[in-house]
Amino acid sequence: MRLWHLFSLAFRYFFLHLRHYLFLFAALSFGFAVISTLTSVQEGMEQNLYSVSQAHYSGDIIMVGESNRRYKVIYNADEILSILENSSMEYEKTILRTQLNGGTLHYNGTALDMKYVFGVDWQEERDIFESMSYTSRTDDPYTPGSIMISSPVAEQLQARVGDLLTLEVRTLEGQVNTMSLVVSALVEDRSLFGYFKCYISRDDLNNLAQFPADAVSNIGLYLNSNQESGAVREELYGLLSSEMDVAPLFEDRKGLYRARWDKWQGTRLFLVPLSVYLSEVDLLLKAISMVSYCLYALMVLIITVSVAVTFRLVLHEREREIGTMRAIAFHQSEIVVQLMFETLILFIFSLGFGLVLSRFVVTLASFVDYSFIPSFEIFLENGKLTAVYTVSSFLANAGIVFLAVLPAVLFPVIMAAKRPLAGLLSGGSK
Repeated sequence: MRLWHLFSLAFRYFFLHLRHYLFLFAALSFGFAVISTLTSVQEGMEQNLYSVSQAHYSGDIIMVGESNRRYKVIYNADEILSILENSSMEYEKTILRTQLNGGTLHYNGTALDMKYVFGVDWQEERDIFESMSYTSRTDDPYTPGSIMISSPVAEQLQARVGDLLTLEVRTLEGQVNTMSLVVSALVEDRSLFGYFKCYISRDDLNNLAQFPADAVSNIGLYLNSNQESGAVREELYGLLSSEMDVAPLFEDRKGLYRARWDKWQGTRLFLVPLSVYLSEVDLLLKAISMVSYCLYALMVLIITVSVAVTFRLVLHEREREIGTMRAIAFHQSEIVVQLMFETLILFIFSLGFGLVLSRFVVTLASFVDYSFIPSFEIFLENGKLTAVYTVSSFLANAGIVFLAVLPAVLFPVIMAAKRPLAGLLSGGSK
């Protein structure tokens, strides 16, 4: 009951001395806003990178058919799907794609090389394409004989929705083949992944590149949000390796390259986690993270110093008040507890205001055009900077700031409560 009385007293005294706490409130709020913005934007960038990469590579674990043929090809896709369906392994869904690493688009006398030509099942991947951002598109962009290209490609070809393009590719055996396709959508994607690529129906691409009708280049496995890709990949390896030729598991690009140097007959299935494809881009993300951590540490240091200096001034102005409390039978420990309660109230209000300020800053930052930063689009969502606020990151940030502020407040409070009563009542040191 005494503790509750001290808290109630601290609440009244906090508002009574609010003007003394204004600078502390501003320093804590601003510092927490900066820290929250750094962590939330970083998490947003990581999430956007993963989402873009997941859509580009078609899953969390990608089964790729490697052979001595011109393109990657899996001839027994139905057998693999049957093994998965008859197993107890959990996953969200599978995606089948035919992928050519190269092709040329022709339009009105202009030719433009593509880095990737994807053959997709429009209905199977409809949710992915519906979440994309488009400059323009037809009412039904998923009809057979249609092609989706990026806006930058359309600008270079001077093509629009409804125009007839010619796609030229090399077949599985190496011959040149062409097909006329109608532009059904312009994808607003200027990122590293989306700039020079196009999408057509998988049946159309299999026919154009002379793949067997039921063959694909890769099978993407989407996992549930609570699943760990490493454990699922090991389970997948156990299921498939007894039925077909599966490459040994690897953890990085060097391991993938070494596995590809091995000799084998026919087609070998490679189980590639998305993290392997992201390893090179991940270096850039780690560099950004290092800068973020440095700013984070600097801001925590600034908060600690600001609180330590300012709180001493607040205590100095309240020395007579502390002396009066001592004189009317308040114990030193009770005075310390009350002042710490006041600090806790200040801390809670500062966290709330800092979080609101952080959301406001992120909202403003989302309207900034980041096209001047090369390849930065892979970290954005539809060209906008986004932030992810999670309970875990909020608690971690609050805990770190609290641990940084605690000694800067606790020691001066203890020292103030222990000063001689006569000195406190006379106004303390001048």
